[in-house]
Amino acid sequence: MEGGVNGLLQKFFVAACMASGMTEDQVWSDGVVTGKQDANYECYDQASKYYFIPFITFDRLLRELIPNSFIVLGDGRHGEYYDATSNWASLTNKFKFKQDQIILSQHITDLLAVAIRGPDFEVEDEFLRGMRILKKEHKAPFSLMFAAQVFLDIHHVLGAPAARQIFSNMRKEVGIMDDLLAGHLEHHKDIKHRDWTPVWDRELQELRISIARGAKDSAHQAKIKLIKEGGGNTSLLDKERNRTWILSPVLSGLYLLTVRLQVYHLGLKLANSWQTIMHCAHLHNLLGLKSTWMDMKIAISMLGESNFWNGNTATAFARNRRANRGTASRARVRIIERGVPVSSVFAKAQIGIGTEIAWTPELVEDIIARSTYAEEATSDEKHISMIKIRDQQQLRANERLRQQKAKDKASGRATNVELVAPEKLIKALLITLGTESLEMTFPYFLLHRQCWKVMRALRDTCEPILRDQPYAYKKFDQGDGRPRGGLVHFQRRVWT
Repeated sequence: MEGGVNGLLQKFFVAACMASGMTEDQVWSDGVVTGKQDANYECYDQASKYYFIPFITFDRLLRELIPNSFIVLGDGRHGEYYDATSNWASLTNKFKFKQDQIILSQHITDLLAVAIRGPDFEVEDEFLRGMRILKKEHKAPFSLMFAAQVFLDIHHVLGAPAARQIFSNMRKEVGIMDDLLAGHLEHHKDIKHRDWTPVWDRELQELRISIARGAKDSAHQAKIKLIKEGGGNTSLLDKERNRTWILSPVLSGLYLLTVRLQVYHLGLKLANSWQTIMHCAHLHNLLGLKSTWMDMKIAISMLGESNFWNGNTATAFARNRRANRGTASRARVRIIERGVPVSSVFAKAQIGIGTEIAWTPELVEDIIARSTYAEEATSDEKHISMIKIRDQQQLRANERLRQQKAKDKASGRATNVELVAPEKLIKALLITLGTESLEMTFPYFLLHRQCWKVMRALRDTCEPILRDQPYAYKKFDQGDGRPRGGLVHFQRRVWT
């Protein structure tokens, strides 16, 4: 590891230490074992800044690793990770380095097991992607060392309790979503609809299977399998269950994002096929209910009135009629349009197993440009809030501009390109992802069941009154597949 990027990192490390007032002889004395010589513990800050700690760790791993074999790094097995977030800066450099070695070795051990025996791991971050390259090519790419240093930095800032809390919150939310899916499958096992296809039922079931597989901790199972193959003792591994997820808030976050996205897309399919939420939104608006059904009010506010009716609400419809503006929809029924474009593209680019993405500023900028939110300063101009863009013309104009920029860059015609600092792009991406998460986590499955109860109660109440009204029970088919007999007939057809 003396040449290439790794050799350059070592030169940068030495230069940074010498710039702080040390001689080169002082740099390589009394401290970190590198395999050839020692680095002074006083150089810890420089080592952390220039990826030297991951450099040392992977150098040792590659010297000990036999191709296609599995080893348990000693520091990861016998060390005890100490949560020192409250006073990390006050600890000695020697202790900091030992802690970094412990937690890094633990995570490398887990990811190496996944790379060898866990090809179907649920998600993949740059750390795991780099470990697959290390296992395949027997070298540590710079992207792996960068990911490893980010991993350490996260723990320096968050610490073990926060990392465990992130894992716990992820498991709790995934469990809630799994319960919603299970409840839907049970509720609709004997109730079918022509617009809800068996393919979507299979998607629901496959997602539940995937969630169950994730709960079994496939990384831990891969590690047990490898140690058994080598004749080792697996009794000590029980305390390491879920360690891969606990140590990596990044993996936990990516897994939560991918489950959220799948549930979100299935929830929209459910809402658009059964139309329960759409019908109840119209009833809610028709009756003029005030602050009595908060879930529906939130859904309409979050998704926008244009997703529920043509020409906005009944008030807007009356205003348009007085102004002689026609309001009509050619579609049979309105549907809720798919949202969260930034999260969808980001997840497709980042989470895919076995994919290698070149994260350039241009790619990040293109992803952010798909957002349906705009920044707006607060009245005191001290903070920024994200406002949903409701104007469809503005959204279409933004998309045309994004596509044109992409074409210009691809053809080399882009001129006067404004360079944006990477940290600003990352901050903008995080803000957009966080904003979309509110829209993504809305419980469509739960609201569907609430609306189902409302429509069943409406049927049970109205049916005795309307039973003697023949128009309410006329034959459904008009010849073109559209219902006749009005809302009562259509409602009775769906919820009987």
